[in-house]
Amino acid sequence: YAVLDPKTNILDYSNAGHNPPILISANREPMLLEVGGPVLSVMPKFPYEHAEVEMRPGDTLLVYTDGYSEAMNPRFEEFGEESMRELAATHKNLGPQKLLDAVTENVNKFCEGAPQFDDMTIMAIHRRAADLSG
Repeated sequence: YAVLDPKTNILDYSNAGHNPPILISANREPMLLEVGGPVLSVMPKFPYEHAEVEMRPGDTLLVYTDGYSEAMNPRFEEFGEESMRELAATHKNLGPQKLLDAVTENVNKFCEGAPQFDDMTIMAIHRRAADLSG
């Protein structure tokens, strides 16, 4: 989950066993949001940790399932988490739709047409500047 306070720019989040989202900023290196715990319902009453990070106007949160990072080519090589971080760094100045297009294009190229066996879901949450003019 993630909750943004637009007045303080603080994003309070917790990750429940999925790939850590990547916070992308034009002025910083991409940051993995890893704090949380295991997949929901695996352990009853597990005390999930949460953390806070600054998410400024212009920043983008890249959220994806492991179908992207674990996408395989015909040689059974995985695309990998590091490749996802590198794509985020390389394309950090693109808008959210162009970022999604670039990631998807790169993953598809890597896979060389090999069939995939996991869902591939991705979204980019872009923080626009607030219009405070009234």
